[in-house]
Amino acid sequence: MVGGVTGERAYSVFVDPETIENKDGLINSWSKLEFEETQRDDDGLSYKEVLIASDVDCENRTYSYTDS
Repeated sequence: MVGGVTGERAYSVFVDPETIENKDGLINSWSKLEFEETQRDDDGLSYKEVLIASDVDCENRTYSYTDS
């Protein structure tokens, strides 16, 4: 699992509109982050993209995600 994705790196975000769902007041979707430069995780593995499962709670104004 890739962690530590921050706004300090140049990347583009692509949201898959076909995955957007409303489940019990949470808006769920999948998106992909594509980095301009190859990234390395703590184990030295390289990657250029990350998949993100997102949950947005509009009522409570919260956002959570799981990255891969």
